[in-house]
Amino acid sequence: MDAWTPDPSHPRSVRSQLLLGGPHLIDPNFFRTVVLVLEHNAEGAFGLVVNRPLDIRVVDIVEGWDGVPGADVVHAGGPVSPDTGFGLALIAPGFPVPEGVRPILGELHAVDLSADPAFVVPALASLRIFAGYSGWSPGQLDDELERLGWLVVDGRPTDAFCTKPETQWSDVLRRQPGELKRLADYPLDPQLN
Repeated sequence: MDAWTPDPSHPRSVRSQLLLGGPHLIDPNFFRTVVLVLEHNAEGAFGLVVNRPLDIRVVDIVEGWDGVPGADVVHAGGPVSPDTGFGLALIAPGFPVPEGVRPILGELHAVDLSADPAFVVPALASLRIFAGYSGWSPGQLDDELERLGWLVVDGRPTDAFCTKPETQWSDVLRRQPGELKRLADYPLDPQLN
């Protein structure tokens, strides 16, 4: 399925959008996170937290991908399978999309890290490696969305490559229209306000 193609079996899919941990979501795995949803259908949902850098090396997660522009820091993609690597890449202008790369949003693509880097790397403008992922069983994300645990906003391809992860949650909210923009300055602990 290509980016932005609606899933007829799951009309409320938030695929290719961002989930922002709502201000009252206190689960430490998702507090003030920005999650890019890579898949959301009747079988469940899968995404990557894009604003949680880790202090580990790329070679600690996957072999052969270190030294690629942007792959200097591993990010925590979520609490599920933290020893498994996932890749997101921006494709360089003018390059065809290589095998092992799947479109997500504009020039943003998912990269199969089991592919041979020699065939993929020349087409990449930037690569980000994630350890683990965020996953939801069938209907689980739908329930969380109905309980307003997440704010759903449109993403940009560059959101996965944010250089200020500590402020990304607020920065994404600041670019939203209306009431959502006001949440950007929501205090970390409202009781201390």
